Amino acid sequence: MEAPPTNPNGILFDLSNRNILCSFTDYDRIILGSSDHKLYSIDKQSSSHRCLKHFNNGHKDWVTCVAGVGSGGIVSGCAGGKICAWKKDAKGTNYQLKAEEMAHFKGGTTALKNINFDIVASCGYDGRIIVWSTEAKLHAAATLESKDSEVPILDFDYCESNCLIASAKRNGFVSFWDLETRKIVANRKKHCGHATTVKSFEYMNKCCVLSGGQDGYVSLFDTRSSSNNLMRFPAHRSENGAGALCGIITVNENTFFSYGADSIITVTDVRKGIEHRFLSHQNNFIYNVIFSNNILISGGG
Repeated sequence: MEAPPTNPNGILFDLSNRNILCSFTDYDRIILGSSDHKLYSIDKQSSSHRCLKHFNNGHKDWVTCVAGVGSGGIVSGCAGGKICAWKKDAKGTNYQLKAEEMAHFKGGTTALKNINFDIVASCGYDGRIIVWSTEAKLHAAATLESKDSEVPILDFDYCESNCLIASAKRNGFVSFWDLETRKIVANRKKHCGHATTVKSFEYMNKCCVLSGGQDGYVSLFDTRSSSNNLMRFPAHRSENGAGALCGIITVNENTFFSYGADSIITVTDVRKGIEHRFLSHQNNFIYNVIFSNNILISGGG
């Protein structure tokens, strides 16, 4: 993006007549999940694309999340609650279904992320977080479940330095789970309405967590502190009301971007507060933002 692109209009891939709901990308591939119940792979070098083989199995509902694993495979989740593991076929040109497990009930899988090479975790409307091993076969290595397990979990993130998972719940709570004991070590009510997103954040050599919610606030937590809460930023609040957060991207140990339903991308420095607001989406919901090589790219409605 720092030099003029070869084709200013980009390359159009006509994959499906239904909505694309999720994506994963690394150095050589792009994987997309669709509301047509299928996944599609795009090779970055050749620009070839294929529909992942699933024959009579695989997903039977909207594909809501997808993640890559260190061995080159893929794990995907859907609104029906099923988790599917995919591996490269014998020719290495496409993926075939390796295994599938029914994981999340009562509304399906809301997020799926790689936490360590061939280990992924998922969360869902059933209020559980499941850690999956995909090395030999797909199986649940750990299940994290709390007393309020009926409350849907909308997002989570992994804090590697202290082996915690932070989750955002629909009741406004942000919970911290110890992967070794499989129990909640802290549970904080920080948002009015839903807590919609969480992101691990290294701040002052501490493993911290940022959370955002329907109330337009971003909260900063220290996962090692008994009180947890450090700061709170009105990142998406104005005289016109509050915008629900869709996501948070960390830039360095002091700065993060947040974006969401108010059509605004906010730049916040935790030492100084809110520094800038980008308004270019003009009343369109911002669905996704990526940041690479000092370039911010956003996509909205």
